[in-house]
Amino acid sequence: MNFNTKKTESNNKFNNIDDNKKRRGRPKNDIGIARPSTKKRGRPRKNPEKPPKPVGRNGRPKTTKEILEEEAIAKKQAKEQEKLVRQEALTAKQIEDKLKRERKIKSRIERKRMQSDEYSEYYFGAPREGHNFFTVKRLLLFLLIVAFASSSFIVVGWYKRTTLTERKMKELASKVVLIDTKEGSSESSFRYTINFQELKSMNADAVAYIIIEGTDIKYPVMQTTNNEYYLSHDIDKKSNECGAIYMDYQNDKRVTDKNTVIYGHNLKNGKMFADIEKIASGELGNDVNIEIYTPEKSMRFKVFSAYTTIPEEFSVNTEITEKDYDQYVERLKSKSEKEFVGKPEKSNQIISLSTCDKTGNQRVLVHAELEDIE
Repeated sequence: MNFNTKKTESNNKFNNIDDNKKRRGRPKNDIGIARPSTKKRGRPRKNPEKPPKPVGRNGRPKTTKEILEEEAIAKKQAKEQEKLVRQEALTAKQIEDKLKRERKIKSRIERKRMQSDEYSEYYFGAPREGHNFFTVKRLLLFLLIVAFASSSFIVVGWYKRTTLTERKMKELASKVVLIDTKEGSSESSFRYTINFQELKSMNADAVAYIIIEGTDIKYPVMQTTNNEYYLSHDIDKKSNECGAIYMDYQNDKRVTDKNTVIYGHNLKNGKMFADIEKIASGELGNDVNIEIYTPEKSMRFKVFSAYTTIPEEFSVNTEITEKDYDQYVERLKSKSEKEFVGKPEKSNQIISLSTCDKTGNQRVLVHAELEDIE
């Protein structure tokens, strides 16, 4: 009994040791319990925990080559991802800039449209919805200006050409038309003589000269192989819309046919055959003489018929026979719109002057019969 008591006391002493006092290498975690130390002797490691080895296929550890390849792939993917992000950011910025530009342009257009609408509303009335009225007006104004400039250019050019032609005719008349000094003499009833030598030196196609008293008609008469050439050529054979006075190509240039036809333009400035209308309207009276001069003779014709007709009914016969002459002359006289003193005689010859009216839609014809010849 005493032995057991002593043993118990020794155990109590051991258990009563201060908790703060620890034996080396044997810390006490709990009161009355001593555990062996887990601290290893020597210098402690910086990274005591080792990272787990990467595992490859089939559960084996990855080789260094595989690890480097995976790192390279990861870096490449990271770069591509970064590039994609930058592109998306750039695209978004471009879209935003484009939208800004479109808004700016739209705002500018809208501002100009509003200004033009206000201008057009002030000057031309309220514009229609969705329609820039001012722009249409401006376009019409531009077209009118162009048309006016073009027409002015044409008119000025035409005026210059007609003025030049008339001046040329006056110069020609001063050279070839000579006034007879024996006016009133019984030797001749014709006041003029024509210098055909001078006239033919200018143009060999000149076959006659026509003068109508009381008018501006005092021109040389041309003749060629057709009736179109001198419609657009002057006496110098130069292209000219005023043309020249010319005889029908089917007629004898010596004016010996039963009906000799002479053509000419009706110019708006009153030149060429424009005064033919004065005869048809009766402005020159009912006694009108037409003088025709050729290198061989001088002839005077007296008007007996003058009228206006449409182109569909226009016809001039240059080949009249002796048998049909009287009937043809009577038909021409019946068409006359005025009464003239000329009284055609049987088996005589006539001349016919043809031109267009001022509108260019109708034909004016004057017929005169031979009264005197020298």
